[in-house]
Amino acid sequence: MQFIAEEAEAQFPAILKALGSEQLVLLGHSVGGAMALTIAALHGAHCEAVVSLSAQAFVEPRTLEAIRATREKFAHAEQFQKIARWHGEKASWVLRAWTAVWLSPQFQSWTLDSQLAEIRCPVLVIHGDQDEYGGVEFPRRIASKLGGPCESAILENCGHVPHRERTEEVLRLARDFLGPYTQRRRVSD
Repeated sequence: MQFIAEEAEAQFPAILKALGSEQLVLLGHSVGGAMALTIAALHGAHCEAVVSLSAQAFVEPRTLEAIRATREKFAHAEQFQKIARWHGEKASWVLRAWTAVWLSPQFQSWTLDSQLAEIRCPVLVIHGDQDEYGGVEFPRRIASKLGGPCESAILENCGHVPHRERTEEVLRLARDFLGPYTQRRRVSD
């Protein structure tokens, strides 16, 4: 997925500069989780920790089936309005770009493996056991390939959007994981 690398290489430095910060905690959901992990691999000196929600780590049949089903679902105008609410005029482009990349034959061998090996900061991986876009092998793969410490949580009876489906539990996990980093910040400020 070239666009993930492009976000990490081109967009992240601009965001870092705009924020005026040298150290960040990254949080990403789904493909955004893969982006956060890629950023941590490429810009580790600026990354204190990563929280990854439902990130894909490779291409699996379950993911492709769900993407095809989503594409069919959003072909109906009433369903398409749901995505348009979030993406406005770019909704059609977002849907086409997302499905085209994942379903392309060239993309079938994509993995995060090489990026994961470069990550040294602590990572929290959260994934629902009922995630329609990817099984629990994703968080297991992420945890096993990381070059640094990792905590992971597989949430029972939870789908692809744990921060909506299990908000309080996700907040508690993130707070417990990030506690040492926020405490250190308070002491040094």
